[in-house]
Amino acid sequence: MPADAIICCTGYKHSYPFLDKSCGITIENNDTRVRPLFKHMIHTKYHTLFFIGIMENPLEFTLAYLQVAMALKILDGKLKLPSERDMNKETDDDYEKRLEMGLKPFNAHSFYTKQWNSTMYAKDILEFAGFEDVLGPKKYEGLANIVDKAINNCLTFRQFNYD
Repeated sequence: MPADAIICCTGYKHSYPFLDKSCGITIENNDTRVRPLFKHMIHTKYHTLFFIGIMENPLEFTLAYLQVAMALKILDGKLKLPSERDMNKETDDDYEKRLEMGLKPFNAHSFYTKQWNSTMYAKDILEFAGFEDVLGPKKYEGLANIVDKAINNCLTFRQFNYD
């Protein structure tokens, strides 16, 4: 299926003034939560509307690679999505679980906390889409470990041996 448009955006607050209100996209929590997005990327009603890379994560380009592969599988008809109701329920359950674990509402799409990290999200996408680990065994865990070391040791992380 050819794309009608690919729009690349950057920034820290979500705003989509180019989308018509009939798309049903809502932005909550001081511009930090975009709804209704299944797996933090797929509109639950309009399955060809994707928001690639909106998650907050130091490895977002690596995760966006997985998201693009999953989006292509959906567009090719090779990946069937759950019902709109089931996708909305999973999305709401994910958000509620984040809040129960002590995360703040602005962490709706965050994957850089101990409770929700990039490795967990990558595994979820790999499993849901039926992919092999496209970066190879344990690569996401290794990348997440490097980022964690850099965040926790910002003055000395370049001296670590990452073998």
